[in-house]
Amino acid sequence: MKKFTTALLILLLSACALNSSEDKLYRKVLMAINEQKTEKFSDTDYENILEYLSKGQDRWINLYPALDKEPFLSITYFQEGLHISMAEALINNTTGTLQYLNKDNIEHICGIPFIEPTVEEIDVYYIKARAALKAASAKSGWKELCILQLENSYSGFQNMVRPTEGKAFCSKAIFYKF
Repeated sequence: MKKFTTALLILLLSACALNSSEDKLYRKVLMAINEQKTEKFSDTDYENILEYLSKGQDRWINLYPALDKEPFLSITYFQEGLHISMAEALINNTTGTLQYLNKDNIEHICGIPFIEPTVEEIDVYYIKARAALKAASAKSGWKELCILQLENSYSGFQNMVRPTEGKAFCSKAIFYKF
């Protein structure tokens, strides 16, 4: 019983520590947006922002419009990761993600935007994303446009000679075999 109580206490404390570090980063992002400065961010901060976003948490998805412009716009690797994280969030929080689609980002978010994905990763993503989109109760036309973009991207992948192993490269919904 004593071991169980100790383990439970450690688990609860670690959960609180994780939440507090996430909350701290969230406040840091809000401050950066307000002050239009990103000098205080480390590579780890950017990676964590993308991780939280890809999980589909509403508060991080709601920051997407601000993360997709200055002061974050000048950080190229973050911007590439931002669209990939939003594509992953599409599976985890479809309705929340769809509200931020527009003509400028639909290709990136709905078009399988991953960097050098394997064939299996593309297939798994397509199945999960399509199922999530079909099940979503979104009322806007963006749901249908996102499904169309996803299917066109996947079709482009299907029409190429699929490698039996290795990586495929996707750029603007066109896949290239290496």
